[in-house]
Amino acid sequence: MPSGILRLQALAIGFFLVGPAHALYTLGISGSSSSETAILNLTSPLFMACLAGVILRERVGPQRWLAILLSGLGAYWVSIGFRPPTLDGAHTAGNVTYLFGVLAESLAMILAMRIIRRSSGLGTLVWEVTGAGLATLILPQLLPGVLPLSVGAVTPLAVLSIAYLVLVAGVFCFSVWYIKAERAPITWMMLTLALQAPISAFIGWRFNGEHLGLNVLAGLALILVALTVATTHRPSPQAEQE
Repeated sequence: MPSGILRLQALAIGFFLVGPAHALYTLGISGSSSSETAILNLTSPLFMACLAGVILRERVGPQRWLAILLSGLGAYWVSIGFRPPTLDGAHTAGNVTYLFGVLAESLAMILAMRIIRRSSGLGTLVWEVTGAGLATLILPQLLPGVLPLSVGAVTPLAVLSIAYLVLVAGVFCFSVWYIKAERAPITWMMLTLALQAPISAFIGWRFNGEHLGLNVLAGLALILVALTVATTHRPSPQAEQE
């Protein structure tokens, strides 16, 4: 577990960055659309790569930059298709708000990396989530008109959905992510996030009867190419530090 100043830093990252980032996501998506916020999500690896170079002194290199750009393009094809991006002018405020959320969470992960590598991934996650939880409880009290705290109908499906988000998306996925962050370069890890788009598309096709177009298959192929490019040369974090 982090101790002393590292513990306070992890708590502060959760309180001032992770919690507010998810509040910004909520506000942003309510004033935008799923397709537009999907475009904005694709900027996360680029933010991560730039911040890792500045803050962590992680050497990204041309090969990984190429992989980042290819994975972003592949995820874009899956989410949007082959057409150019169209951000509705009426959604400008929502898009800007959501983008600030992406930037805040990207910065949070980069700052957390310094604590993870001096303590542990799970220990850092415990204190970061504690800070984020406190922020999530406090923000609706400070901004009741903007972030109203409400409870919907308690149904079996609602309970099952929350249980999945907590146990699978929360405890399992974040724990694995932070454990891997102890050794893997963060810019390499970010490439795998592009797989979320085609996986979501396949799940929607299988269970919701959604259309699975050529863009999904082409995007998945490009993401796999990007991961192949990245994994052909993956130095250790120690070798990447100056």
